[in-house]
Amino acid sequence: MAVKHVVGVFGVIAFGIVEVAGLYHKFLDYVGQTEGNIILIIFFCLAGLTLFTYFRVITVSPGRATDLSGPYMESGRSADGKEMRYCQKCKCFKPERCHHCSDCNQCTLKMDHHCPWVNNCVGFKNYKYFYLLLLYAVLLEIYCMTILIYCIARSAPKYGGWEYASMVCVGVIALFTLGTLGLLVFHTHLMISNQTTIEQLKGLPLSLYSLGSYMNVKMALGRNPILWLLPCLWGVDEAFDGINWDEPAERPTLEQLASVGIDMHSPPAVSCQETSAQLTMLQYPTNGNGQAEASKPEEEETGPVPDEENEKGDESVVFDQIDADDIDVKFKVRSYADNL
Repeated sequence: MAVKHVVGVFGVIAFGIVEVAGLYHKFLDYVGQTEGNIILIIFFCLAGLTLFTYFRVITVSPGRATDLSGPYMESGRSADGKEMRYCQKCKCFKPERCHHCSDCNQCTLKMDHHCPWVNNCVGFKNYKYFYLLLLYAVLLEIYCMTILIYCIARSAPKYGGWEYASMVCVGVIALFTLGTLGLLVFHTHLMISNQTTIEQLKGLPLSLYSLGSYMNVKMALGRNPILWLLPCLWGVDEAFDGINWDEPAERPTLEQLASVGIDMHSPPAVSCQETSAQLTMLQYPTNGNGQAEASKPEEEETGPVPDEENEKGDESVVFDQIDADDIDVKFKVRSYADNL
């Protein structure tokens, strides 16, 4: 069914391009040759950008947990010491904000949703293309309606078959515009607040992952504002790796983590509370006598998680229980994209 959606979208866009090209001589009845050429060039530029970003959303991987490697995935901890969940289906650790997609049967980094219209998940690595697809599509739809309305107004009051057909086209394009514009506004809000659709539906706080509006946009569109509206990934900050969601400049280095006894090259053997206590040493260093230099709340001593509390052993490092398949089903029922 998803493949039919993709073929259908390509067909509609291709049909629109052919129709506009065929009506080019009709435009010349209302505008001059130079104006007509400019109108046609702008149209093909917007249509080309829309088709290109649509193709890229389909072909670019959203980022899979199975493709990750390095100390964080080896240890099953993020840079802030949080232990990752373990996916029994993919047989790998799942970073924070990663969910298992029941359609792709893979764990997707910073999963936003699975879109049947592109037959792919929208996530960490292809979200920019998805957002630009919505933006270019809205601009193209508004541009086409403006040209058609202008031609209809110029032909008044003598309307013929072409003018009535144009009125129908305006109505159809307006319906598509309302849907895509609504999605664009919704995802602009999500991008600025650094949220995903899944997190929005779960009712998580807006400030949970937010690093400030400017940094949130940089995480999605790239470090260089000049390239934000261009369909490329040039300049995307590599500090945003799909695993850690804190401020990169304030993130503890591997050496700092090792200095407080957190080994990032082996699976976790201590509880999450003990890891947090170790990380506190980075903020509250001790003096020569072994006493803390700054006062901090007393913490209870905790040891490794007993086996009887964790029947599945190392494979069940799960501190944030989430039924990902349930989320996917609920999301696909409520998704704006699925209702288009």
